[in-house]
Amino acid sequence: MFNKRLLSLVPDATRSALLCVVFTWLALVARIFLLLGVANALAGLFLGARPATSAYGVAAAQLAALCALQALACWHARRAGQQAAASMSREVFDKLVRLGPSFESRVEAGEASQLMGEGAERLRPYFSEYLPQFIYALAAPLTVFVVIWPLSWPAALVMLLCVPLVPGSIMMFMKRAKRFMGEYWGTYVDLSGAFLDAIRGLVTLKSYRADATWHERLNHQAEEFRQVTMSLLRVQMGNVWLMDLFTYAGIAAGVVVGLTQLAAGSLDLTGCLVIVLLAADFFVPMRRFGSLFHTGMNANAVAERILALLDLPEPAHGERDCDLARPEIAAEHLTFSYDGLTRALDDVALEVGVNALVGVTGESGSGKSTLARVLTGGAFDYEGSVTVCGCELRELSREALGRSVTVVSQRSHVFKGTFRSNLALGREGATDENLWGALRNAQLDDFVLAAGGLDAEVREGGSNLSGGQRQRLCFARALLRDTPIYVFDEIASNVDAESERKLLEGIQLLSVTRTVLVVSHRLSTLAWADRTYVMDAGRIVESGDHQSLMRRGGTYRRLWDQLQELEDFARANEVAYDDDAYVPTEAELRVQEVTRLHPEIPLMGAQTMQAALDVLDYARYRQAPAVSLPAGHPSWIPLPDYEAEAGSSPVTPSLDEAAGKAPSDPDSAGAEDPGPTPAPTRGSAPRIVAGMVRLTGRMAPELVVAGVLGATGNLCAAGQLVAAGACVAALASAGSRALPVAGLAAVVLLGLARGVVHYLERLLTHDQTFRTLQLVRDRVFGALRSLAPAKLQGRGAGDLAALLSSDVETLEGLYSRILAPTLATLLSSVALTAFVWERSAELGALTLVALVVVGVVMPLAGSRLTRERGTRVTDYSALMGAFVLDSLEGMGDLLQYGRASAFSQELGAHAGSLSDGSRGYDARTSTLGALPPALGLAFVAAAVALSAGLVASGALAAPDALACVLALIAALDPVEEVAHLGFSLQRTLSCARRILDVLGEEPAVRDVEPGERPGSRASVEVAHVSFAYEAGADVLSDVCLTVRPGEVLRVVGRSGVGKSTLLGLIMRFWDVDDGAVEVAGRDVRRLGTGALRSLEAYMTQDTYLLDATLRENLMLARPDASEGELERALAAAALASTVARLPRGLDTPVGAGASPLSDGERQRVGLCRALLSQAPILLLDEPTSNLDSLNEAAVLRALDEARAGRAVILVSHRKVAAALATRTLVLTGRAS
Repeated sequence: MFNKRLLSLVPDATRSALLCVVFTWLALVARIFLLLGVANALAGLFLGARPATSAYGVAAAQLAALCALQALACWHARRAGQQAAASMSREVFDKLVRLGPSFESRVEAGEASQLMGEGAERLRPYFSEYLPQFIYALAAPLTVFVVIWPLSWPAALVMLLCVPLVPGSIMMFMKRAKRFMGEYWGTYVDLSGAFLDAIRGLVTLKSYRADATWHERLNHQAEEFRQVTMSLLRVQMGNVWLMDLFTYAGIAAGVVVGLTQLAAGSLDLTGCLVIVLLAADFFVPMRRFGSLFHTGMNANAVAERILALLDLPEPAHGERDCDLARPEIAAEHLTFSYDGLTRALDDVALEVGVNALVGVTGESGSGKSTLARVLTGGAFDYEGSVTVCGCELRELSREALGRSVTVVSQRSHVFKGTFRSNLALGREGATDENLWGALRNAQLDDFVLAAGGLDAEVREGGSNLSGGQRQRLCFARALLRDTPIYVFDEIASNVDAESERKLLEGIQLLSVTRTVLVVSHRLSTLAWADRTYVMDAGRIVESGDHQSLMRRGGTYRRLWDQLQELEDFARANEVAYDDDAYVPTEAELRVQEVTRLHPEIPLMGAQTMQAALDVLDYARYRQAPAVSLPAGHPSWIPLPDYEAEAGSSPVTPSLDEAAGKAPSDPDSAGAEDPGPTPAPTRGSAPRIVAGMVRLTGRMAPELVVAGVLGATGNLCAAGQLVAAGACVAALASAGSRALPVAGLAAVVLLGLARGVVHYLERLLTHDQTFRTLQLVRDRVFGALRSLAPAKLQGRGAGDLAALLSSDVETLEGLYSRILAPTLATLLSSVALTAFVWERSAELGALTLVALVVVGVVMPLAGSRLTRERGTRVTDYSALMGAFVLDSLEGMGDLLQYGRASAFSQELGAHAGSLSDGSRGYDARTSTLGALPPALGLAFVAAAVALSAGLVASGALAAPDALACVLALIAALDPVEEVAHLGFSLQRTLSCARRILDVLGEEPAVRDVEPGERPGSRASVEVAHVSFAYEAGADVLSDVCLTVRPGEVLRVVGRSGVGKSTLLGLIMRFWDVDDGAVEVAGRDVRRLGTGALRSLEAYMTQDTYLLDATLRENLMLARPDASEGELERALAAAALASTVARLPRGLDTPVGAGASPLSDGERQRVGLCRALLSQAPILLLDEPTSNLDSLNEAAVLRALDEARAGRAVILVSHRKVAAALATRTLVLTGRAS
């Protein structure tokens, strides 16, 4: 029933849940006293007695107490849910921190984010509803038993004996449901991961016209999830049917015993009416608990996953400190495997001495990055020995390792926030001069200054920065860390030639006083290293300085000689090749001069570079804008103003604003990971519900049938109560002792019918609901396809994936708990109002007013009063979710900079801020949620008083008056339930708003179908094109170019001048502001979109591989490609040997992070995909930036062969690429 360990992990939430139970029980006591008064007054109708005047005051006091107690119970329930979600999210985060950088090898990143976000949220209803209801369901029957026992011990005993049948039915189904629940959660995690994967790869999918195919694949996966969900729900529905059967049969049994005693004279009229009115309170709490069975099972499934994660063994970090005066790294007999089968490192021996500059090189996939990862504490399950600063790596404390080593890799994470917040990770409390100095040494200062200074926005994953700018920002952050050992893993692979040279100068200067290990496939980068280790297939095959390795004639010489092929290739095309030629840098020549002229300067990291280059002038930077944030405030999450009046500006920008304020750096145009969440429109609840109904209009017939079934069930329940009242009236009026057999039969049969009808209604409603949710997912992903990439720029991939997974799942409450029940309640209310009106117009009018006030006025007023606050809380929760995902993706950097604990505390601070800010919202919601039941009983009391007057005046018979009051009570039950849901669905409505916003958004670029047909020549012409993401800030200005078949245009320029943006315009991801882009002789704005994409193959700077097999990733480009064509494309992209070493060849899953492949191999997969497409136009963005010379030579040869009959636009900072080029276009910034 519940998980004791889970309760112990969240004691505050457990305490709040128990307080909820206490106040709910006290509210039950108040309700019992009120119903005792009602029963006494109803009995007076037959005895000719009218309620005393003082009774009205007592009833009013009881109603006030009932309302206050229910409000307190609701408030504590909401607090319990919030505390549980926040506590478990932080528990999971802290566990991942303790698991260290290797947590992704133990837990899939998708599941980790799901457990922290959606998983923790699914514990909210467990603590706010399931757990309190479980305890209350045990206490309520005993309380009612104590009240009824003195009146009729047989009736009390019969009903008490029937109560255990309800939890017994739950136990019958629990084992089977548990099996389905595990499958359900696993399928849900897979579906969420698939949506996140598809969104991140949406640019790739659209480029190769595979987005529609992938859409169908997602729909198939969503259908599998629906089927698993329905399998689970059918089990639950069977349980519900049995619970309803036992509940209404138990009520009937208690009423029959009471009527039997009334007929026998052993029970008075008041006592019998008490049994009729309180019989439901014997069973409904346990039935309500049974209806939460799905919630409890769901939460238990999540809890088991969370507890399994918390139980994972943690790396055995030592407690030793290290001697920072001995900054050295050594490895002996080092062996490591990712899967336990294939050795990624095999008996490696390596030594990096004090203040030495040591290199590691080798072909792509040889194990270079894996070696860097193991040496720096990224994996502790290695064999052999690794020592850092003289201490065994496993024996070092995490803090000591962080003080010793700083790693900058090609996968270092850029966090959402600002330049200041990203840099501050390197050194807490750094001054602006420190920050600008690090930026200067990373050659990024000019860009940051132009972008708006240190407090300019940096989007999720640095999506508004080019690849080179992201790497330089990570380099600057590392310099601020200032540790004695630095490890650089392919740090200069994606930067332009000038920036690359400056970065290498910085590394050289850093090695004067620091120990530096450089991993690079560029041999020229390592020519000046003290020692270079050469890797092949996970082994060190040779080592030495440049000269000795050249003399040895091994792998290094073979790689170096390959440079000669590149040089010959360049020379044959009349290009001076000097990409990998070794030329001493200015830094090398000046280091000795610096140390001689500046003996007073402590040569430490950035200070050494500043002294050596002697170019920093901090005065110019002191003028840059700088905004200080209060201590403890998050650097990027806007704290919500909960007290702001309605109509205040939203927390986040709208979709149009997000699209209009696209990346400061246009080179991010090709990035596939968008940023901040736009605020939803502030529509009223009825409008939102109407919009969701229109969205799924074809489900209307099923909705009507479900509503009719629900109304039938409501009328069965009402009929049972009215029939019981009729039996009481018959016995009281005639003075006969003969049992009304027909009435008793009606009580029993209507109770049984209620269970059957409710089962059918729930089954149909849920089936219709989950088919509706699948339809919504289909339409939302279709909308994202049309909006990508322009209108999704700046939106976080995690946020968009949540839109398709958790947001859509939240709509289940709208369809299954609001629409169908509301229709059912409306139909049954009309019928019952007519029933009452037929007997008494006065009571009919009162019934109508009661139902309208409780069921219409109160929910609408409550929604209006809570909407703004509820939306702010929901928006802030979404931002917290983005913060969690960003933190998980950058966990390695947080750990190495010693900031993981700080982020954990910040997560707790955000949760506390959310909790504090939502207090007002919870108070309003709790108060408003307590009003419908209290108002309902107030109207019942008013009906009793009115009935007494009508009976006394002779205008109404006592039996009819009793029937009318009981009909009103029965009519109010479903109305109060729907009204209560209306107060608690702000999150559902907020999710619906977000979905409707996306569905209603106009794409920046609409597909053209069928459009004009392309001309016969696949050429590209850009005529006087200007383009800006923001008005008045041109990225490209008056750009002209022409590329014909057989020609190669090389596009160069420093990072951030618009090279990738130009390719995006040719792909028509955006439309130009001025000028025109023509492909195959047609303006791309009139050319059919399908035809345009079939003509072009686009390779982005950061190749994204979808979570599928390598074959599936390649065949995206051309699903009908033959095996021979695939093999030729693999050979051309120098991938054949990589495929041969994979355990399952082309059918090897590459996973969401493509872990089996190195960055260079992943880049070659992107190139292979472009070549396989056989498109006559190739758009290649840095296709060889991550390749070693051996593979680069092969790729350039392949591109040289592939150019025949093709128009090629090649963005590359590699000078050897000019050997392919017919012409070169230099982009210089705003004007090109």
